[in-house]
Amino acid sequence: VEERMTLDYDLEFWNDERRVRLPHVMVAEVKQARYSNHSPSVSALRELHVREAPMSKYCFATATVADVSAHTFKPMIRSLERLSA
Repeated sequence: VEERMTLDYDLEFWNDERRVRLPHVMVAEVKQARYSNHSPSVSALRELHVREAPMSKYCFATATVADVSAHTFKPMIRSLERLSA
């Protein structure tokens, strides 16, 4: 399976009024032409007990910094806030 992975850590989002920093969170994004559960990256992450979650960093940043009360993002925001505490 041809794939690549990007890792983002020490995430920080801000606008003129608010700054949000997630110092203990790393976002791993596996990119594949066709999703496979048996790829080296996905297998390695599962061995480390890393949970999969659909997420858009752009949507998360917008919902967090703008303090949007979008119920769609609340579970993800709470989860990442717990991880970064």
